[in-house]
Amino acid sequence: MPINHLPCGACLSSVERSKYAAEDAKMKLDITAKLFLILLALAIAISVATGVVTRVSFKSQFLGYLNQQGSERVQVLVPEFAKVYQRNNSWSYFLENQQRWIQFLRFTARQPNTPDLASVHLRMVLLDDNRRFVSGYQEDFGELTSTRPILVDERTVGYLGLRSLGNTMTAADVRFQQSQLQASWIIGASVALLAAVAALWLSRSLLTPMQRITVATQQLADGKYTIRIANTTDDAIGRLARDFNRLAEKLQRNEQLRRDFMADIAHELRTPLAVLRSEIEAILDRVREPTTQAMSSLQAEVGTLAKVVDDLYDLSLADVGALTYRMEPIDIAPVLTSTLDAFSSRFASSELKLTTSIAPNVLLRADKERIQQLFNNLLENMARYAQSPGTLKVECASRNGIVAIDFHDSGPGVSDEERAHLFERSYRTESAGRHARGGAGLGLAICLKIVEAHGGTISPHVSDLGGLQISIRFPDRTGSSA
Repeated sequence: MPINHLPCGACLSSVERSKYAAEDAKMKLDITAKLFLILLALAIAISVATGVVTRVSFKSQFLGYLNQQGSERVQVLVPEFAKVYQRNNSWSYFLENQQRWIQFLRFTARQPNTPDLASVHLRMVLLDDNRRFVSGYQEDFGELTSTRPILVDERTVGYLGLRSLGNTMTAADVRFQQSQLQASWIIGASVALLAAVAALWLSRSLLTPMQRITVATQQLADGKYTIRIANTTDDAIGRLARDFNRLAEKLQRNEQLRRDFMADIAHELRTPLAVLRSEIEAILDRVREPTTQAMSSLQAEVGTLAKVVDDLYDLSLADVGALTYRMEPIDIAPVLTSTLDAFSSRFASSELKLTTSIAPNVLLRADKERIQQLFNNLLENMARYAQSPGTLKVECASRNGIVAIDFHDSGPGVSDEERAHLFERSYRTESAGRHARGGAGLGLAICLKIVEAHGGTISPHVSDLGGLQISIRFPDRTGSSA
């Protein structure tokens, strides 16, 4: 059966292609929108945080720095104001003419080592010894942040103060703050644009492999188990693609097994039914007399039908865990011996030589009827598939707390690949001489269920006789070993 690898638009009908294209477009839009919104929200959060931090920093650090510079400037100017007072013995120099205040500050601003970095001349206030206004900044926008006494002959003649920069922001200060806010908006817009570009890039890089997986999943849901995803990466999406391929392969195999199972069951039921119908029609048409021999033939075909139906029933019960077991200590040896005796004439007629090595008193806690069913299925498998003439060998012993039972035949053998699937239901090997012998392929699957219910293991191997060896191992839970 051919395997389809994506992209495989040629293998889809126009209706399917349009349906998948619409779903892909919707998924792409959804993922792109979600990524964009997530990145945009992150960009907005970063922009807001940047604006808040900038404003807080401007108020608490930068303005504080300028106020500190102003305080130092005031301290430098205090001796200059003391000289003015000393020359006039009052503050009349400033009271008589307020323009002298500005001229004085401009003159002192040109003096060395007296830098005016914080617009001190716009914020400075001169008070007399009673803290009455003399000259300077007249608006009342809060208390003075820095006040220095002016001393003449060790006597306080006035005070030189400085208004807070936060209350006396100049046009330059406002422009600086607005530029900071504008920069924050530009940063936010740039980050939003980058978020959109990143969302588009991420959505495309993620959606390309995801689209293949989506289309493949939809086709798998539609029953197209041959679909596979071409994978070239080792990331999480690549591992998902490999897991998908394993799932598709398993479903394809199960579907093939189901079809083979139905075909085999139909064949197994059709053959005895055809014989029954022909025999009954012959009796009804008086072509054949209803003799004991004819009735025995009909009974044999009915037995064949009953065997297939019973196997199907047992397997269905085992699948749902409803197959009943009545555990009790039993001796395996006589159960195995009596089952072998029942097959002895059949082996002899098929020219199969049987050798046994069965230890006595092999005790096991088990359901006697299910164990006998296990042996019946395995011996039926040997009688059906062993090459004639040939050799069969059955061994049973208890060693080191393990009950070991082995069934050998002389051929034909089974390949390694076929042995891995031998206990799957309806599986029949393609080995020469085995596939043509018929059978519904249920016996070994039932054997596996019975052994597992008893806590044991069953496995196929290459026999030292040249054919197939079926090995069964049960834990000895009776506390005895030979």
